[in-house]
Amino acid sequence: MKIPQEIKDKLSRWFSKKDMEPVRIILISWLPMMAITFGRFVFIRKSLFDTTPRFLGIMGHELWHVGQYKKRGFFTFLTQYIPEMFYKRPRKQTLEIPAYDMGRKIKRHYA
Repeated sequence: MKIPQEIKDKLSRWFSKKDMEPVRIILISWLPMMAITFGRFVFIRKSLFDTTPRFLGIMGHELWHVGQYKKRGFFTFLTQYIPEMFYKRPRKQTLEIPAYDMGRKIKRHYA
């Protein structure tokens, strides 16, 4: 599904509508993590999908990754991201640090 307009409106302070338009959300009830992004596809645990500050922070985090994929290219992103998964905690990974920062900023704004 496309990002619902209500969510786009709330996130438009940080992300352009042009950047959000191609993004697709896939809701999965059994997803072991809160969310994960591959290219323009954001997979989200179904139980988290709403308009709370927490969810908006998660979407901001994942939209940051969408931008990273776009800037670096799909395979370049993965060749940097995957090795760090094995030797760094998520909040210490090069590509995760700015995504967590963005998520926190958005969550705080709406809290």
